[in-house]
Amino acid sequence: MSKRAAIGAALVVAVVAIAASWLWPRGLAPSAPPPAADDAAQLRTLVPAGLSASCQPEVAASPAVSQLKCINEHDPSGPASARFMLAKDADDLPELLRRSVEDAQIVVCPNNMQSPGPWRRNAAPSEIAGTLICAVHGNRSLIAWSTAAHNLVSVAEGDAQGPSLTQLYTWWTVNS
Repeated sequence: MSKRAAIGAALVVAVVAIAASWLWPRGLAPSAPPPAADDAAQLRTLVPAGLSASCQPEVAASPAVSQLKCINEHDPSGPASARFMLAKDADDLPELLRRSVEDAQIVVCPNNMQSPGPWRRNAAPSEIAGTLICAVHGNRSLIAWSTAAHNLVSVAEGDAQGPSLTQLYTWWTVNS
């Protein structure tokens, strides 16, 4: 092959390579946030078993990315209703927790537990799992808590017929 032919072939290869790099599909775009359906599915896995069958999705209140409302029809020791909210990240948990009790009167939790205050799982008493708030709203008791490991805020409420704050707190100690 002559020197001219080799240069011509090299030019053709270079032009094809440049054109291909412009026309060839790019790699995958940066990953987008997971779709809302994935958030709802993840949230369902975090709901206590006694409530999970009755949960329905709700429009998520900011800064939540997914929200479920559950009406207790099967657990006589549980709350009348509960709401579970998945935050985008841990930075959103304090705001989401604050908003969940903004119309309620915060009170000291049963067993003289600080409210709001840190809570711990019995299996890991040296690790703070999140923040706990006990409150009353009219004639309803409520307990709200964050679970940092799951970016979760949960609110369990009684109604006029109960449970009392002490009963709700007992349920929470088993189901948090």
